[in-house]
Amino acid sequence: MTPDPGLASWLQLSLTPGLGASTFRRLLSQFGLPEAVLSRKRGELSSLVTASSLEALESERVAGLVERALEWVSAADHSIVTLADQTYPRALLETADPPPLLYAHGRVELLQHPAIAVVGSRNASAGPSVSASVAADVMQTSARSTLSSASRNSALVT
Repeated sequence: MTPDPGLASWLQLSLTPGLGASTFRRLLSQFGLPEAVLSRKRGELSSLVTASSLEALESERVAGLVERALEWVSAADHSIVTLADQTYPRALLETADPPPLLYAHGRVELLQHPAIAVVGSRNASAGPSVSASVAADVMQTSARSTLSSASRNSALVT
């Protein structure tokens, strides 16, 4: 997958602290693609974005995060799929709160097919270990893709 030349703008918005998915989508709805959002005067954005997020938007910290994400996506089998991409999962678009972009490792074309999603907790109790074992068995014998959310807005596709 060839990286979108506007990907840095998508990343800048998504990696800005305090600018959540719903605000991101409202900005897209009002102003268009992220490049258009970022070209607006900060005063135009202030009705949708907090002052601290507007300040963070242009920060060195966010610029560094964008650079790291662009470096990550340059690796083999790594993709960042935005709401505007044809490969964005149609079923996810139909949910109430689809993330503006997904970090994917694996075959992104499988995002269009039925899948098993693995959702967990970093601090799970001992009780769910039996459930995890059963889930692992199902995933090994299933003809479906496996989606694992390793972190916010990510997908491991196998």
